[in-house]
Amino acid sequence: METEPTEGFKIEYARTDRSTCRMCNQKIPLDTVRLAALVRAPNSSRLIEKWYHTDCSFETVLLQGIRDGIILDVDDIQGVKTLAKEHQEVVLSWVNASISLVNELDLQESDASSTSTHDSESDSEMSIDSS
Repeated sequence: METEPTEGFKIEYARTDRSTCRMCNQKIPLDTVRLAALVRAPNSSRLIEKWYHTDCSFETVLLQGIRDGIILDVDDIQGVKTLAKEHQEVVLSWVNASISLVNELDLQESDASSTSTHDSESDSEMSIDSS
């Protein structure tokens, strides 16, 4: 996954067949939908695009963008409106499912840490009572 902080996302149809997915290292075919993480070039103010197949980016790049607060809804991804209507609908459902998943994972983590905190409080209470 990315080590550089992501500053945004862009989605479009591949204009050539020369781009390579940063996740699987396979070529992204011409005219297929691809997602870019926009990252700052080293020692520069310029943003560079790191391209991914949409299938490769779902569980990693997109979810991290949502967790980092970069993507709050589908309009936070540049270029969505340029896609064909059916592809826009797929991206919308994809983003909404990802947001729901992140919210669910955050809730589970919150519940787990709450339970863990409660358990340690109970343990300390038990050790106080038993002494």
